[in-house]
Amino acid sequence: MQDTPKETTSNVRKTTLAKLGPTLPIGIYGSDGKLHRDLRHSKWVLKHDKLISRLRREYQAANQFMWASVVVAAMYEQIGHHNMSDMKLEQKLAIISGMFFGDVMYAYMWLGRNTIGGNILLNLPCNRCFKIIEKFPADLDTLEVMVCSDPTIERWSHDLNEPLTMGEMKIHSLELGPPMWSPLETAGDEEGLSEAETKAALIQGALQPVDGMQVTEEMLDEGLTKPDFEDLVTGINDNHIGPNLKVEDNCPLCKRDFVSAIDWSYDSFFGASSRS
Repeated sequence: MQDTPKETTSNVRKTTLAKLGPTLPIGIYGSDGKLHRDLRHSKWVLKHDKLISRLRREYQAANQFMWASVVVAAMYEQIGHHNMSDMKLEQKLAIISGMFFGDVMYAYMWLGRNTIGGNILLNLPCNRCFKIIEKFPADLDTLEVMVCSDPTIERWSHDLNEPLTMGEMKIHSLELGPPMWSPLETAGDEEGLSEAETKAALIQGALQPVDGMQVTEEMLDEGLTKPDFEDLVTGINDNHIGPNLKVEDNCPLCKRDFVSAIDWSYDSFFGASSRS
């Protein structure tokens, strides 16, 4: 688990999953205007496996992100200021949909660390020799996490190479912040979720309103050029808050340095094959 490119500032600090513990890296705003960061999940016992198996049948059309929401909703009793012990699943899912991307991914990783264990085995594709590195050992406790004290400060702007059209207005610059989770839950279709759709949903979740109006998916589809698309994705990666889900190491097959994303899909991450 390697360093993220983002530097530590007065508002942002770098830590690890083990050090941060049951605490959201960003948090949820309460009615008091403060960010609440507490996390508490149930002990994963057999009844939870039965519940999740039933939910998988109900949510069989859900993409990877929506299914992560269901798992988090099923297992967590406290997220931020929300005591979810007696809430219905739909209420829990509504709370999770309104969270930051980095917070939901952190809650998912924290759950994995406390249920399958900190030491896991990953199957990683090497981006150098394109072979699969099987059962690569990783320690979730060392997973690096970027934490911020105020997400409104962590905003950045991108000057577009070509303007977007919003009605009669031309948009020449976009402001972005830590992505929200909800656009990822609905991305893709029954055929699955492509890499481009995932990146587009991250952009949609990070965009701030322009003159009080939200930039729509249709506006991006019809007007966002390839250079701007890639620049925005790079900016989101460089400014991310939450867990760093990339592994950088030496490939045991080709002996070269490689970079690979953690496969956090449910079967891979929570399955028996991931345990060391």
